[in-house]
Amino acid sequence: MNLNKNKNSHIEMLLLAVMQELKKQLHYEMEEALAAKINAMEEKKTEELLSIKEATEYLGVSKITLWRLRKSGEIKTHMLGSQVCFKKSEILKSLIPVN
Repeated sequence: MNLNKNKNSHIEMLLLAVMQELKKQLHYEMEEALAAKINAMEEKKTEELLSIKEATEYLGVSKITLWRLRKSGEIKTHMLGSQVCFKKSEILKSLIPVN
């Protein structure tokens, strides 16, 4: 009888240790997921704007080609004061995949 109590006590201690370790792991994974979510939200808030020169270099096209893409509405433009700028995410969205 005493042997069964001792065995049960060891099992309970082992289960408690396993549960504590699982709790630590879950807490760590939740922190990592939350940090990733916060980083993604911050990236959206601080979206990169490109000047005409930066956009042409990014796309590897001439200023005339970029002007045509703007005029046709294929790439959205934004004004910052008197300066034309482009949202990098919108440039990426305007790209059409080719098979």
